[in-house]
Amino acid sequence: MEQARPGDQPAQGAAPHPYAALRNLVAGHYGAERGQWVSERDATARAYRSTDNVDYPAWTGRPPSSVIEAIRAAGLQFHPETGTGVVLHMLSCLAVDGRFGATAVGLTPDHADDMFEAMVDAVTG
Repeated sequence: MEQARPGDQPAQGAAPHPYAALRNLVAGHYGAERGQWVSERDATARAYRSTDNVDYPAWTGRPPSSVIEAIRAAGLQFHPETGTGVVLHMLSCLAVDGRFGATAVGLTPDHADDMFEAMVDAVTG
């Protein structure tokens, strides 16, 4: 998981798309003094766990709609009202090599980790 330290710029040395997803989904600002994204709505922090490599060879050819439905059925989809949940990307890669990307946005790093693991369980279940 990407963790910012006080004084760092967000996502140093990492791909910028998870940070861009967070910025576009949860209106707010990066608070360098605490190394956290702070929601404009309720002034609470957000954290994320992201990868572009959730993969399992047996998923090759799996329809993207089945992954979306698994996330929705588990209640893990992104909820704009709470500013938390899982956002999927790169679903077209399922057809090529059984992989997709995901970003889990939580209230804490542990919350983001828990949602990410629940997402993997939902898709593999």
